[in-house]
Order: sequence, then structure tokens, then C-alpha cells
Amino acid sequence: MTTERPSRHLSDGDPPAGLRAEHDLAKQELAETLHELRHRTDVTGRSKAAAHRYAQRSRATGVPPPVLGAVAAVAVAAAVAYAVSRACRS
Repeated sequence: MTTERPSRHLSDGDPPAGLRAEHDLAKQELAETLHELRHRTDVTGRSKAAAHRYAQRSRATGVPPPVLGAVAAVAVAAAVAYAVSRACRS
């Protein structure tokens, strides 16, 4: 006499609602993590954005362009130094 055991695989039908919700939450959290990582590793984009902010601030306050260039250079150097230090810690 053989007794049939229920299969552990969900081959027929959808998975239970709780499992589906857990899967969707994990997928959403992974997507958010990837988005944050892309933002943190985009040194060029962040540097350009910082330079753009400083340029707008310079125009609004009337700071001469050479000062703006120095500030932009410092912002780029700081962003690169930050990225290198984060990479070295990993």
C-alpha cells in the first residue's frame, strides 16, 4: 500500500497570497536598493549636478566665474574622493 504525499511544488495554480505578497515586497525592496546604488555610484552625474547648483547660486549672488570654477573643481574632487574611499572600504 502506497500513500501519496502532497507535492512541495506549486505546479498548478498561483502561489498563496501571502507568498506572492512576500515576493512582491522583496522585489520592490531590491529595485529600491539598485536605484540607490546607481545613484551613489554615479559620480559624474552627481558632480555635474553639484556644478550646476553652484552655477545657479553664482548667478543669483553675483559671484565671479573664476570662483565658480574653483568651487566646481572642489566639488568634483570631493565626489571622486568620496567614491574612491567607498570603493576601498568595500
